[in-house]
Parts: sequence; structure tokens; C-alpha cells
Amino acid sequence: MSEPEKRPCKNLKNSKQSPGQKLHQNALDHLLTTYLTTYEKTISEFLSEIHPFFATAKPKMAQLCDLYFQIPANNQP
Repeated sequence: MSEPEKRPCKNLKNSKQSPGQKLHQNALDHLLTTYLTTYEKTISEFLSEIHPFFATAKPKMAQLCDLYFQIPANNQP
């Protein structure tokens, strides 16, 4: 059995994206990953910083994103 792809959701759009759109999405993915890694933020922390709605109304979604990207929180090794 082959290993599942790391970002299955992203591939759903690839067939309909132009090369420019795909490049733009890859750049955004890279910037977000770099930001989260550099500042040791989780997806939920990042979402709550950019909009308080995510901190209160969507905590489960943010937790799922954290698990999906497997970025450790500040207090984890």
C-alpha cells in the first residue's frame, strides 16, 4: 500500500487551476508554513490572531488543522 499524500485537499483543485493560480497557492502555502515554523505557532493560534471569530466559533476546525499539518504548539518539544 502506498503512503497517502500529505495534502489531499489541495489536489482536489489542481485540475482546475491555471499554472499561475497553482504557483500563487504554492507560494501562499510556503509563506504560511514558514511563518508558523518561524514563530512556533499552531494553526489555531494563527487563526485566532488574524480573526477572533476562529478562536471562539471554530475551535474544532482549528484543532483539526493543527493535527492535519502536525505543527507542534509552543509548549511541546
